[in-house]
This record gives sequence, C-alpha cells and structure tokens, in this order.
Amino acid sequence: ARRVAMLLERLHELHPAVPVCVLGLLSERDLAPEPFAALQRFDTELELLVRARGATFVRTARVPLIDARGALEETFSSDPLHLASEGYTVLARWIVDEGGAVGRALAP
Repeated sequence: ARRVAMLLERLHELHPAVPVCVLGLLSERDLAPEPFAALQRFDTELELLVRARGATFVRTARVPLIDARGALEETFSSDPLHLASEGYTVLARWIVDEGGAVGRALAP
C-alpha cells in the first residue's frame, strides 16, 4: 500500500491533470477463505488510500469474477491467475462504468 501511495504521489507531481484509476487485487482460482479475507482487507485499505489521493478505485474481487468462496471463477479465467476474454469484458465494463474520468475517456 505504501508503494501505491508513493506511485500515486509521484504521478500527481509529474502529471497533475491526468486522471488515475487503480484496480483492486484480483483473486485466484484456488484461493482459500483466509487469504481471501486478507485480500478484502487490503483492498479496503488500498481503496481508502487511492481515494484520499484523488484517484478512482475499482474493486475486482467481486461477483461475477469470483465465486461464493472468493476464488476466481473458472468461467471467467484462462488459468488460475488470469482472466479469459469473458472476464476482461466484465472488467472493462466496470472500468468504464466506475472508473471516473479514466472510464469516461475509455467509453466507446
């Protein structure tokens, strides 16, 4: 989280007018409940940090990309760690819809 804060501060110093959208951490297929709880806690901390610096945050560890246990849905992934085209379609829609100025710039 500290590295993200430093990166956001540096980006703002170099390019103050450029909008920034940060994506939350994505789950993985075989994630157990305890690591998912830690991922959720980190995402909450990251979201607060990102918003405090004037950037937009899009949470990715949510339905339909993850299942009820918090693991990456096989339907939306190409392997245990990466999204498939269907997953990227969902993620792209979230970025456009929730990504603030970045989403508006990417909208068709």
